[in-house]
Amino acid sequence: MEKIEKIKAKIEDLDFDRVKIQVYKANPYRKEKDGRIITFSPLTGRICVMNPTLAFIYERVVNSNGMSFSEILEKLSERYNVSSNILKQDLRGALIWLLLNGFVELRDHAKVLNLQNLLGEVN
Repeated sequence: MEKIEKIKAKIEDLDFDRVKIQVYKANPYRKEKDGRIITFSPLTGRICVMNPTLAFIYERVVNSNGMSFSEILEKLSERYNVSSNILKQDLRGALIWLLLNGFVELRDHAKVLNLQNLLGEVN
């Protein structure tokens, strides 16, 4: 339980305004007509289905050389015609999910945070 608390604390301390979000490991996927993405979880190897909004975020990251939180927020705001203030918490949650499931990593100049080193830091 102590490890879980350490991971939670690390995640709560994340400053998404200072990091670049990048793909952790390239993972093949298939985009469905309804906007969902079908892929394999890097964590479990099982099939993973991303809803259209999460798929939109993940595709932007995959097709870039990394993006900032504000860049993704702007794309979401344009796509869904919703204020970025409303979307901030949802985007943070989506990025945490992508991080904890091994799809993305966060880079802050010299430091990289991904699932592997996050788990290593709490041991």
